[in-house]
Amino acid sequence: MKYPLIVQFHGSGGIGTDNLRQLERLAKSWAMPDIREHYQAYVLIPQFPIRSANYGPASPDQKSEPSTALNAGIELVKDFSSKNQIDTSRIYAVGFSMGGSAAWLSPTLDPSLFAAIVPISGISPDNSYAAVFRNLPVLILHGNSDNENPITADRRFYAAIKQAGGQHVHFREYDGLAHQPPSDIYPGIWWRDWLFQQKRK
Repeated sequence: MKYPLIVQFHGSGGIGTDNLRQLERLAKSWAMPDIREHYQAYVLIPQFPIRSANYGPASPDQKSEPSTALNAGIELVKDFSSKNQIDTSRIYAVGFSMGGSAAWLSPTLDPSLFAAIVPISGISPDNSYAAVFRNLPVLILHGNSDNENPITADRRFYAAIKQAGGQHVHFREYDGLAHQPPSDIYPGIWWRDWLFQQKRK
């Protein structure tokens, strides 16, 4: 039997080489008994020794760019998928903060790899990549009081995807939420249900 693959990208606090710091609360949530039962999948949580996404300090025209480490991460996803019982039509990228930015950037590195992404409080790519997301299901989660990764980048790129003809992008804006994961992602049945319904054609 083949299973979906969740690629869980960590935030900047997880940078290192100990294979432990990347195990953030969102990553660990996949191991909750009810979640494990209802969303049976492989969960890959790569740790990056440097930033996976670069975007500098907060600014109105902020956009993210992938690091060499993220390219290596994409190669890891492909290698892992080839060696395990993965349903390659159901590979998903999820992440918060820098991890949300990595989730955004991953389809730009390989447009045919992911079935859906959930970037949480991340910084989106340059608008020139909007067409890559035209047919990709995206669920954006971001607080509008986020001063670390301002929501303006996600608003910009959401509009660009829609302008490019995107039909499967959804934006959930949290009023008053600062730079932190929204409380309704734990255990977060609603967004996991959405994610597991997505399948790459």
